[in-house]
Amino acid sequence: MGGGEPSPPIVRATGLSGPPLAQEPPNPGGSESQANDIRVPVTGGAPPDAPPRPPAYAGNPAAALGAVIDSLRDDEIIAALSTATHMDPEELRDVRDLRALAQRMSEVAMEDLIGGAADPGSDLDTVYFSEEALSGDPPSGDRAPAKPRTFSGKEPILATFPTADYPDERVFMKWTRLDDPELVLFRPYPVTPGARYSEVWLRPDSNLRPGRYKVTFYSGDETMRPLASGLYSVPSPDKIGD
Repeated sequence: MGGGEPSPPIVRATGLSGPPLAQEPPNPGGSESQANDIRVPVTGGAPPDAPPRPPAYAGNPAAALGAVIDSLRDDEIIAALSTATHMDPEELRDVRDLRALAQRMSEVAMEDLIGGAADPGSDLDTVYFSEEALSGDPPSGDRAPAKPRTFSGKEPILATFPTADYPDERVFMKWTRLDDPELVLFRPYPVTPGARYSEVWLRPDSNLRPGRYKVTFYSGDETMRPLASGLYSVPSPDKIGD
């Protein structure tokens, strides 16, 4: 950890009980300590100055969250997921593998927040963005736009994606700011099985900060399989209209 390296992004586990998990920057006093470092008492005759042995998940936030999830009771997981995603607790009780769903949700939530943002996969359908409802299907040839569309960040944006081959009544949607990573919204939405396209309005509580944004839709089951993804951007106020 040299002085010239950028500080890692702060990543917090939303909706889990207990203190948030975070990757901490170097100590301001000049000495450095490794993130998630846990000091344990020296045993077995080890020298007093022996370095502490890090936990198995040191440097692996997904494993750390998995350890937190494994420590929770089912009712605590249901309460956490219901609060974080607005899912009905009764619906969560019907989930076949609740811990697998919680683990997968934590993995999806951290994607693009740790280790850099990933471009939408070429095998995924593309999300089409607009500021008004479409009178028909999205423009053809928009599967892989050369340049993300630009929006002011002040008005709602309509995200349209194909669901003709999707058999379920629910999808999960993740809305992420890629620059200075931030999870804007992560929740389920109802869809009509077999409909050619489905739509979700993205309505920010306040003006979005300038930067690149990514919206990805996932299947509504425990696997949370990626279905469609797209990028758009919000320019700086001085560049709007250029």
